[in-house]
Amino acid sequence: MTTIVSRLYADARAANAAAGALKAAGMPASAVDVITRGGDTAAALKAARVGKASAAAYAPRIEAGNALVVARAPLQPFGLARRVMDTLDRFESIHVPGAVPDDYVRETIGSRYALSVLTSHPRIFSQDFTPGSLISRGPVTALFGLPMLKAHRTRRSAMTGTRFMSRAFWPMPLISRRPRRIHAGAWKISEALGIPTLSRRNGPL
Repeated sequence: MTTIVSRLYADARAANAAAGALKAAGMPASAVDVITRGGDTAAALKAARVGKASAAAYAPRIEAGNALVVARAPLQPFGLARRVMDTLDRFESIHVPGAVPDDYVRETIGSRYALSVLTSHPRIFSQDFTPGSLISRGPVTALFGLPMLKAHRTRRSAMTGTRFMSRAFWPMPLISRRPRRIHAGAWKISEALGIPTLSRRNGPL
C-alpha cells in the first residue's frame, strides 16, 4: 500500500518550499515531484502516480499557473504518510474539488518476489523505524526508548539463598519454627453446632 499525497499551491515558489521541507525531513527526492506548467502535464501527473480523477482536476489549475507537489509514501515505516501530510499542510494549499489529496494505491507484488524471501539481504530480520524522521531507518525499539539488548542478570535458585518473591512485600518468615502441640480439649466445629462426633446408634451388622 502506497499513499499518494498531493497538494496544490499558488505557484512554483510555494510548491518548491513545501517539497524542500519534505526533503529536509528525510524524504527521498525520488519520492517527491513538483509539477508546474510548461511541460507535458498529463504525462507528469501519470508518472507521479496521481489518479485519473485527481489528474483531471489538477491539470487545468497547473496550466493556469498553480504548482502541484506529489509525494509517494510507502506503508513502511509506519506513520510516514501522516508525517508527509502534516509537513505539506504547514504550507497554505488550494482546495481542488474533485481531487483526492490523500489517495491510497494497492501495490502488486511481482511473481519474482511473491513466494520468495531475500535471505541474502543483511537486514532480513530487522524492523526499520526511526522516530522523528520521515524515511531514515532504525530499530523499532527506538520509538519506545527500549534497549535492544539487556544486561545479563545472574539468577540463582532458592537453594542458594535467593530471596523469594513473597519476601518483597511480606517481611515475615515463610516457615514457622515454633513447636506445635496438640491439645486434648481442642475446639471442634461439631461441638459448636451441637453435633456429636460419634454416633451411639446401633446399626445392623
